[in-house]
Amino acid sequence: MAAEESFRAIENSLEAMLYSQGISKISYPGKDKEFTGRLALQFLVRDNLLNKKLIERRDYDKYLAYAAKLHQAGYRYGSFEEKDVKGALEYAEELFHRASGMKK
Repeated sequence: MAAEESFRAIENSLEAMLYSQGISKISYPGKDKEFTGRLALQFLVRDNLLNKKLIERRDYDKYLAYAAKLHQAGYRYGSFEEKDVKGALEYAEELFHRASGMKK
């Protein structure tokens, strides 16, 4: 539960960054259907934050690493240690401060 909430804090900060760039809906056009949710967020972060150099590659890689680890946790109980959750919260806080400094 704590791992999910800490990851959601990361996502919220990234969503705030996207909002500052004029993205008001987390959706991404696919070939057959529109993507929503976490997959759409990953594409939007890549296209609107990483590719425009508003975040660095290490930020995107770190975000994806937390996403992968959270996904794996659904298959393996106890995947997250306390230090992992703390690290995710610290990263979310860093992103939040950066998001609050972005201008629309």
